Amino acid sequence: MSLDARNVADRIGTCPDVSGLHSGPLGTIVTPTEAGPVIGIRINSSMIVLGIVVGPGADAADVAAGVRARVSDVAPGLPVSLSFRKLPAA
Repeated sequence: MSLDARNVADRIGTCPDVSGLHSGPLGTIVTPTEAGPVIGIRINSSMIVLGIVVGPGADAADVAAGVRARVSDVAPGLPVSLSFRKLPAA
């Protein structure tokens, strides 16, 4: 499958409450590209794995729905697995 990880990252960046991307607890959520690694996104032929950073008041279900909707535009039918990391309350 030929998906542009940077395009996926840009789409996720437009989601409300998404503060950024993370590489997961073991640093494995990454897609290597010619321009360098895209942290927070791992794409293969069977699924997309995303490491999402959200603010302390974000509703995980709402964020997940928004992220999946944006990703489905470029990868229809491909399952999306999410790993959340919450920012601490100020």
